[in-house]
This record gives sequence, structure tokens and C-alpha cells, in this order.
Amino acid sequence: MTDTATADTDTTTVREPTDDRDARIDADRAPDDARGGRNERDERIRAYLYRGALVLLVLFAVVALFQFYTSALAVIRTFVADRYRPLFNAAFNLAVLLTTGIGISYVVRRMD
Repeated sequence: MTDTATADTDTTTVREPTDDRDARIDADRAPDDARGGRNERDERIRAYLYRGALVLLVLFAVVALFQFYTSALAVIRTFVADRYRPLFNAAFNLAVLLTTGIGISYVVRRMD
């Protein structure tokens, strides 16, 4: 039994990029795990998309909340006697304030 030294017969050659354009093209052809920064960039883009969607949904929610608020005040004006309106308005405003406080607290905790 003889040990024979085998030389690497790897026929693939790695060409060095000649300029920035070639380097970008070579980086685009590399697999995701070889690029390293590719997954980070995808995560950053995904985070921006989620934040944009959140902003859009918050705007819709603000408009809907404002319309709900004015409708609820109209219902209070219609069905509650004049004498008890301030009490019902205060209770409703307090409920809205507590709900938004809980929502803001939840969002801030999830962002950390």
C-alpha cells in the first residue's frame, strides 16, 4: 500500500474583478450565504416595508377613530339627558384615552 500525493486538480479559476461594476456583478451571482450582507439588506427592506404599512394603517385608523368618536358623541347627545351628558362624555373620553395608552405601550414594547 503506497501513499501517493494527490494534487488538487481544481480546474475552476477565480477571476479578480477589474472594476466596481465587475465586483457588483460577481456579488450578485454569489450565493446568499457567501454574500453576507444580502440577508441584512433584505431584512432592512422588509423592516421599511412593515413600517410603511404600519404608517398607512395608522392613518386609516386615525380617520376611522375620529369618525367613531364624533358618532359616539352624537349618540350620547341623542340618547342621554342633558343633565348626564358631561358624565357620559367624560367616561367615554377616559375609555378612549386608556385604550390608546394601552395600544401605545404595546407598540413601544414590541419595537424594542
